Amino acid sequence: MSDLLDREQLLELLRQLGERLEVQGLHADIYVVGGTAMVLAYDRDRLTRDVDGVTENQDVIEDVARTMAAERNDLSPDWFNGRVRPLLPRVFDTDRIEAFSASGISVAVASPRHMLAMKVRAARDARDLEDIVLLCRVLRLTSITAVLAIADDVWGPGMLRDEGVFVVTQELRDRGFTD
Repeated sequence: MSDLLDREQLLELLRQLGERLEVQGLHADIYVVGGTAMVLAYDRDRLTRDVDGVTENQDVIEDVARTMAAERNDLSPDWFNGRVRPLLPRVFDTDRIEAFSASGISVAVASPRHMLAMKVRAARDARDLEDIVLLCRVLRLTSITAVLAIADDVWGPGMLRDEGVFVVTQELRDRGFTD
């Protein structure tokens, strides 16, 4: 396995993680965002480096994931991590999508609205911009105003970076979105 994970590899790792948790009498309800959410719910051909996931027993789950990585030579020790927690919107994602369930584990991904809002706020690189366009297709959005309104609704007014709004607006205009 390379340092990039595809859909099947992610599902197998999550399945193994769940099995190990179940042996310990645990069940993890995990909420994932970022590349993993894109792979599991929106873009099956995408690759990702890790699972950005949050759960109630974060430390325990991350310890089990690190143990899994230590037993292999093809997996990063932080392949499952909660570093994204401080970057999540403060409002509960009521439309999260149940993407995977197995013994010891349930995985929900961010809804298209929440993913779009997070990608608009981040607007770090070409991959975020491609994800924004894809999520606009999922949500059937053709208006830049509608895209920014969703981001404001999820984050709250004034929480988007000016340079991010500029980059997203330019990209969407270039792709034929209306103001």
